[in-house]
Amino acid sequence: MVARWKALKLLVRVLLGGLFVWSAWLKLRDPLAFARAVNAYRLIPWEATNLVAFGLPWLELVTGLALGSGLWVRASALLVSVQLGLYSLAIGWALQQGLEISCGCLGLGSETVSADKLLSNLLLLAVALAFVVWPGRPAAPAGGENQPPSTPRL
Repeated sequence: MVARWKALKLLVRVLLGGLFVWSAWLKLRDPLAFARAVNAYRLIPWEATNLVAFGLPWLELVTGLALGSGLWVRASALLVSVQLGLYSLAIGWALQQGLEISCGCLGLGSETVSADKLLSNLLLLAVALAFVVWPGRPAAPAGGENQPPSTPRL
């Protein structure tokens, strides 16, 4: 049962990291379209839009690679959680304002902001937070778990 749980955690971690890598790649392919999507939220001044639109995909790429590969799981999951939290706030704000805009989540042609999109982001946020709280432990040194503890000599 423990092996299945570890395999499930690995699968979920790799899928979440992969989602962020995929999202980053789509945004990096057309940064101007992503800049327009960011600007459509009307949350930041136009002057800052390019900085966000060009920097955010790189952050997604690095955190997605780190999470998916198992490097710094807690730290990368925390950064993914912050991103998902901010995206959820932006989508919620757009819904409250009645904006019918592309969420920009997966680059050009992303779905329109909706309650369903907000819910899916919040579910992904819960998954990412689970990796912050329970990141798993590093692999034991060779033969570490299967060997009995050594007895001290007196």
